[in-house]
Amino acid sequence: MIFNRDFQLPFLVFVFVNLCLRLFSGRLALAGVDRTVVMVGNLVLFLVFWLSLVIRSRGTADPKSPAFLTPVYAGMMLKFFGLGVAAFFYIFFARDQVNKPGLFICMGLYLVYSVIELINQRKPNT
Repeated sequence: MIFNRDFQLPFLVFVFVNLCLRLFSGRLALAGVDRTVVMVGNLVLFLVFWLSLVIRSRGTADPKSPAFLTPVYAGMMLKFFGLGVAAFFYIFFARDQVNKPGLFICMGLYLVYSVIELINQRKPNT
């Protein structure tokens, strides 16, 4: 269950992003991107989407519609509030040193992980 087919693509994206962050750290620093912010953001996004995947996969076992929709909504709420709280804590504690380019990259990663989740939801379970 931990490393099933739905989990492979998000894991590869996570590894690819971290590899790119390590390889292009000099260029990112010149562009004003704090690599640590993006790495931690990528980790938080990956964990939240993994937890959402686990919650959603438990709901697909029950054929009843309300039982299927409950985990989907629970995963959606987890992403919304979990990522909102994480962003709030970073902005609150960093105050004047908030790395805006890093946050924008994290927003782009959020879109990438969301597209991956939508692709996984559209695939039939085989």
